[in-house]
This record gives sequence, C-alpha cells and structure tokens, in this order.
Amino acid sequence: MTGREEIAQRMDADGIRFLLTQFVDLNGSPKAKMVPVEHFEDVLDEGAGFGGAALIGMGQGPHSHDMMARIDLDSYTPVPWDEGLARFASDLFVDGEPHPYCPRQHFKSLLNSARAEGYVFNVGIEP
Repeated sequence: MTGREEIAQRMDADGIRFLLTQFVDLNGSPKAKMVPVEHFEDVLDEGAGFGGAALIGMGQGPHSHDMMARIDLDSYTPVPWDEGLARFASDLFVDGEPHPYCPRQHFKSLLNSARAEGYVFNVGIEP
C-alpha cells in the first residue's frame, strides 16, 4: 500500500498540477472531477463532492446529501496526454459511509468474501 507522503513526493517530482478523481456509475460509465493538487489531502480524507442526483441509478435525488469521491492512493497515474495531470480511481461515500451502489466498493466486498473462503488471487506476482 502506498502512503500519502510518497504520493505527494511523486506528484511533486512529476510536476502534477491537477488531479482527476475518477469513479464509475452503475452502468460502468467513467465520471471524474478535476481538483487542484493543493487539495490532495482533502480528496484523500474527505473526497471530491458532487451531486449524486446527477448520476442515474445511484438512488440519489435533489434532496439527498452530496456524494464524495475519495481517491485510492494505489491508483495514482500521471496521464500521458496532458502534462501536469494525474488520475486516481475513487470510491463513493455518502455521510462518511461507503455508498451501497459504488461499483468499486461492491467489487472489493466480493473479493474480500472470496478471500475469506480461501481463494487466492495472483495477478502476475510471484509468491
């Protein structure tokens, strides 16, 4: 697992000025919010806020609390097509709790259940 200080140093060395906090909706369509790198700690701890009612199928209405997209440090990727821009995959939260329809949260839950049953996942890594 990558630490916040390590990522902050890598972003500084890579000349990153903006972050894309990317998530997917229930249909798998990518969505993103661009945030200045000065707010790295904010999107890591709290998340990048957006109106969940704008996403079809997320169970949010105009009266609902904002959703927050919290970045996953292990997904840090400087994008090759725009200097100074990096992308992070994000998990969705509402009121500080994981959103029940967040595809990444659901996938993590399935993987954890499979691991608890004894399944081992090796993705090109030698044991």
